[in-house]
Amino acid sequence: MKMRKGISAVLAGVMALAALPVSAMSASAEGAYALGDVDMDGFITGHDAAMVTHALYVDNEALTAEQLKLADVNGDGVVDQSDADW
Repeated sequence: MKMRKGISAVLAGVMALAALPVSAMSASAEGAYALGDVDMDGFITGHDAAMVTHALYVDNEALTAEQLKLADVNGDGVVDQSDADW
């Protein structure tokens, strides 16, 4: 019974860590953001993907030139749904 509680506690901790946003701040360049950080808040979250999807299907002028560069996460030169999926 103690083993089950221990495993449950470890699993709960892993799940809690997995829910945290991924830091996207670039340490090498001042003021630069990581690919995928479209909203430029320092974290890659679902909001970034939602912004790309919104720009693709609702308002194709919603993103600035800098945001479009950040949105092209697969580096193929085109911002499309595969970038939002990443």
